[in-house]
Amino acid sequence: MQGIVRRLRWFAVGVALVASAAGAALVLADVASPIRAACALVFLLVLPGLAAAGAARGRDLQSALVIGTATSVVVNTATAAGMLAFDAWSPQVGVIVVAAVSGFLWAMGALSPSVKARTATADVESR
Repeated sequence: MQGIVRRLRWFAVGVALVASAAGAALVLADVASPIRAACALVFLLVLPGLAAAGAARGRDLQSALVIGTATSVVVNTATAAGMLAFDAWSPQVGVIVVAAVSGFLWAMGALSPSVKARTATADVESR
Protein backbone atom coordinates (compact mmCIF):
# COMPACT_ATOMS: atom_id res chain seq x y z
CA MET A 1 0.00 0.00 0.00
CA GLN A 2 2.82 2.39 0.82
CA GLY A 3 4.38 1.75 -2.59
CA ILE A 4 1.17 2.82 -4.32
CA VAL A 5 1.04 6.04 -2.29
CA ARG A 6 4.67 6.76 -3.13
CA ARG A 7 4.04 6.20 -6.85
CA LEU A 8 0.96 8.43 -6.76
CA ARG A 9 2.94 11.15 -5.02
CA TRP A 10 5.66 11.05 -7.69
CA PHE A 11 3.01 10.99 -10.41
CA ALA A 12 1.34 14.09 -8.93
CA VAL A 13 4.69 15.86 -8.71
CA GLY A 14 5.42 14.96 -12.34
CA VAL A 15 2.04 16.24 -13.54
CA ALA A 16 2.52 19.47 -11.59
CA LEU A 17 5.97 19.98 -13.08
CA VAL A 18 4.72 19.37 -16.62
CA ALA A 19 1.86 21.83 -16.11
CA SER A 20 4.31 24.32 -14.60
CA ALA A 21 6.67 24.03 -17.55
CA ALA A 22 3.76 24.47 -19.96
CA GLY A 23 2.56 27.53 -18.04
CA ALA A 24 6.01 29.11 -18.04
CA ALA A 25 6.43 28.43 -21.76
CA LEU A 26 3.02 29.89 -22.58
CA VAL A 27 3.69 33.03 -20.54
CA LEU A 28 7.20 33.54 -21.91
CA ALA A 29 5.99 33.05 -25.49
CA ASP A 30 3.05 35.40 -24.79
CA VAL A 31 0.56 32.92 -26.23
CA ALA A 32 -3.08 33.92 -25.85
CA SER A 33 -4.63 30.64 -24.77
CA PRO A 34 -7.39 29.78 -22.30
CA ILE A 35 -5.10 27.27 -20.58
CA ARG A 36 -2.31 29.83 -20.08
CA ALA A 37 -3.74 31.28 -16.86
CA ALA A 38 -4.32 27.89 -15.25
CA CYS A 39 -0.88 26.56 -16.13
CA ALA A 40 0.79 29.81 -15.06
CA LEU A 41 -1.02 29.62 -11.72
CA VAL A 42 0.22 26.06 -11.26
CA PHE A 43 3.74 27.28 -12.07
CA LEU A 44 3.57 30.11 -9.55
CA LEU A 45 2.15 27.96 -6.77
CA VAL A 46 4.04 24.72 -7.31
CA LEU A 47 7.58 25.59 -8.32
CA PRO A 48 8.73 27.57 -5.25
CA GLY A 49 6.93 25.13 -2.97
CA LEU A 50 8.59 22.07 -4.49
CA ALA A 51 11.99 23.74 -4.32
CA ALA A 52 11.57 24.58 -0.65
CA ALA A 53 10.05 21.20 0.19
CA GLY A 54 13.05 19.57 -1.45
CA ALA A 55 15.29 21.61 0.82
CA ALA A 56 13.27 20.33 3.79
CA ARG A 57 13.81 16.68 2.93
CA GLY A 58 14.08 14.40 5.90
CA ARG A 59 11.08 15.98 7.58
CA ASP A 60 7.55 14.62 7.69
CA LEU A 61 5.03 15.33 4.93
CA GLN A 62 3.07 17.94 6.88
CA SER A 63 6.17 20.00 7.63
CA ALA A 64 7.25 19.92 3.99
CA LEU A 65 3.74 20.96 2.91
CA VAL A 66 3.69 23.93 5.30
CA ILE A 67 7.21 25.00 4.30
CA GLY A 68 6.36 24.70 0.60
CA THR A 69 3.11 26.64 0.89
CA ALA A 70 4.69 29.42 2.93
CA THR A 71 7.59 29.69 0.52
CA SER A 72 5.25 29.94 -2.48
CA VAL A 73 3.30 32.73 -0.82
CA VAL A 74 6.44 34.65 0.18
CA VAL A 75 8.20 34.31 -3.20
CA ASN A 76 5.13 35.33 -5.20
CA THR A 77 4.25 38.22 -2.89
CA ALA A 78 7.81 39.54 -2.89
CA THR A 79 8.01 39.26 -6.67
CA ALA A 80 4.71 41.12 -7.14
CA ALA A 81 5.66 43.80 -4.60
CA GLY A 82 9.04 44.33 -6.25
CA MET A 83 7.52 44.64 -9.71
CA LEU A 84 4.94 47.12 -8.43
CA ALA A 85 7.55 49.14 -6.54
CA PHE A 86 9.73 49.49 -9.62
CA ASP A 87 6.76 50.00 -11.95
CA ALA A 88 7.89 47.03 -14.01
CA TRP A 89 4.79 44.83 -14.04
CA SER A 90 5.21 42.08 -16.60
CA PRO A 91 4.07 38.45 -16.56
CA GLN A 92 7.28 37.41 -18.33
CA VAL A 93 9.49 39.09 -15.73
CA GLY A 94 7.44 37.55 -12.93
CA VAL A 95 7.87 34.06 -14.33
CA ILE A 96 11.62 34.58 -14.78
CA VAL A 97 12.07 35.90 -11.24
CA VAL A 98 10.02 33.11 -9.66
CA ALA A 99 11.95 30.52 -11.68
CA ALA A 100 15.30 32.05 -10.67
CA VAL A 101 14.41 32.17 -6.96
CA SER A 102 13.04 28.63 -7.12
CA GLY A 103 16.20 27.43 -8.84
CA PHE A 104 18.28 29.05 -6.10
CA LEU A 105 16.16 27.39 -3.40
CA TRP A 106 16.45 24.03 -5.15
CA ALA A 107 20.24 24.38 -5.43
CA MET A 108 20.53 25.27 -1.75
CA GLY A 109 18.48 22.23 -0.84
CA ALA A 110 20.48 19.97 -3.13
CA LEU A 111 23.77 21.14 -1.66
CA SER A 112 22.80 20.98 2.00
CA PRO A 113 22.73 17.71 3.94
CA SER A 114 19.36 16.33 4.95
CA VAL A 115 17.91 16.80 8.42
CA LYS A 116 18.34 13.09 9.20
CA ALA A 117 22.00 13.20 8.20
CA ARG A 118 22.63 16.24 10.41
CA THR A 119 20.90 14.69 13.42
CA ALA A 120 22.75 11.40 12.90
CA THR A 121 26.05 13.27 12.76
CA ALA A 122 25.16 15.24 15.89
CA ASP A 123 24.26 12.02 17.71
CA VAL A 124 27.59 10.43 16.80
CA GLU A 125 29.54 13.53 17.84
CA SER A 126 27.76 13.78 21.19
CA ARG A 127 28.81 10.25 22.22
